[in-house]
Amino acid sequence: MNKKVIKAAKWLLRIAVSVGLIFLLLRHTNLQRVVESFAKISIGWFLLAVAIKGIGIFAGVSRWRLLLHTVKIKLRLANLGGAYLAGRFFGSFLPSTIGLDTYRTYYASVRSRRVAECVAVTMIEKIIGLVALSALALAATPFGARLLDTRALWMLGLAMGAPFAVAFGLLFGPGLFMRLSDWLGGRGGKLSAGLSRLTGAVAGLGVQRGRLIAAIGLGLVIHGATSAMYLATARAVGADVVTSEILFVGPLMILATLVPVSIAGIGVREGVFVFFLTRVGLPTEQAVLLGFLGFLAGEVYSLAGGAIWALSPAVRPDDQHGLLEVAGRAAAWIKRKDRKAAVDLHGE
Repeated sequence: MNKKVIKAAKWLLRIAVSVGLIFLLLRHTNLQRVVESFAKISIGWFLLAVAIKGIGIFAGVSRWRLLLHTVKIKLRLANLGGAYLAGRFFGSFLPSTIGLDTYRTYYASVRSRRVAECVAVTMIEKIIGLVALSALALAATPFGARLLDTRALWMLGLAMGAPFAVAFGLLFGPGLFMRLSDWLGGRGGKLSAGLSRLTGAVAGLGVQRGRLIAAIGLGLVIHGATSAMYLATARAVGADVVTSEILFVGPLMILATLVPVSIAGIGVREGVFVFFLTRVGLPTEQAVLLGFLGFLAGEVYSLAGGAIWALSPAVRPDDQHGLLEVAGRAAAWIKRKDRKAAVDLHGE
């Protein structure tokens, strides 16, 4: 089947999932109560949610800059911040974090003309993000006592512990995974190839442990801020919910929206809050609203990113290459199908 047809089918499926999830939520929601709850939203708490989200975004920009500095790529913090927000804007129309990751990798690659290092930085950021998010989820597991039974909590803890251990090992002991990849050889197929790419990226950067620890700390701030933002949106809609339980649901919601099954996590985000918080008596209407307000708080920065991209040439790559071309070269380097993509954009 034609690749374009397959890609279009995937997009249509994601759109259908988003629409379907929203339809299911609305079907079990009293729209009149939603309107009434929306009219009573506390603007002060919502603005606090926006501010908290901003802290997380600043931490994300700072982590990106820190890892770029590790490979001797030095770009202005203000320009990186603008490119990060522009990436969020494009990400509003794409699943998971694809838009954000693609745009900022594209931006740094063109500005520095060092595609391989910029792609590797993005790959390592994903591993660091997994370590931080898994750690938060593990730490918050005891807070889910009223939301899940003991067996389910133990299973959740094990499920979060496994990716944490693997990601932590990749960062601080890539040699072990390199040997594992070599041992698997052709037998491991995609697993072997994936391990080879990730360990190669970590080992190739030679990131100092101090910087890795700092980057993980910033990852905790990023995801912790998102959870704290939902505390503020819960207060904004007057939800009578225990703080610790929001902190339990927050990391799980982030994990759920990372799965690229819908556009910008629409429907998935709200569904996670409904699934968990209605178990402790929170009305469906408030659970939907507090999730949706979190989305709106993030969209404040995404819309700002669109304006910055339109008005500021400094956050747009100053190069003749188009977005799709550079993204294709980056993907080719990741898959090791084209080693020439590991050099600068002009083949120098």
